[in-house]
Amino acid sequence: MLTRTFTYPLALALTLSLSLPGCSKAQEASDIDAASKQPGAAAPICDQDTQTELSACWGERYAALDLAMSELYFSLPKSEKLLQAQRAWLKYRDAHCEYAHHATPQGSMYGMEASMCLSDITQQRIEILTDAKREGYGASY
Repeated sequence: MLTRTFTYPLALALTLSLSLPGCSKAQEASDIDAASKQPGAAAPICDQDTQTELSACWGERYAALDLAMSELYFSLPKSEKLLQAQRAWLKYRDAHCEYAHHATPQGSMYGMEASMCLSDITQQRIEILTDAKREGYGASY
């Protein structure tokens, strides 16, 4: 399961990101403004030069997107269907990213690749939840 496979690389990447320059939470003031309009927009852009810096940045990016997705999820009207959908999505996310990077579990790029996959799929979920919120899904009729 993903929690076992990805926990160490993500924890390492997040720890390293605290001490590395070049991977800020918001690249410019315009990103901060955009973040208030679109969840996840303030996630860092990862274009560093070394593998260590890239791994750390992608770990930080995933953490920022995961937080944005969680905040968005908890802002939606609660329903049993939403809870079921979110639980199913979490299982899908874990299985998908574990499968997508199963060929390089011992490689130096594995943590970064895992964080990239988790970031991409979480960004997609943010878009889906944003649309649901905009369309009023789950609201009482």
